[in-house]
Amino acid sequence: MKAQYTRDQFELAKEVIKNHSARAIEKALGFCVSNSLFSAVELRNAAEYFEVRLEKELEQIAEFPKVTLLKPIAATKKRVLCAYEQVVKGGDSS
Repeated sequence: MKAQYTRDQFELAKEVIKNHSARAIEKALGFCVSNSLFSAVELRNAAEYFEVRLEKELEQIAEFPKVTLLKPIAATKKRVLCAYEQVVKGGDSS
């Protein structure tokens, strides 16, 4: 590859990294590597695609936050101290 083409590829990749979120770049880079796409233009296209998808996901999360209901914790039975003494001595505490 000619030096001019190499420089252009690196300049475009640098611009893509500057203009997109780290998460979109991470997804785009993974996509390009797994699909043998080794062009800065392909990286840019993938980053733009994933950036839009991530923005839509964030909008959906803001619009419909996931609510997790927790089960109430059952109250523990309180016993007087002498009940534990009976258990240690071998008696029934019920």
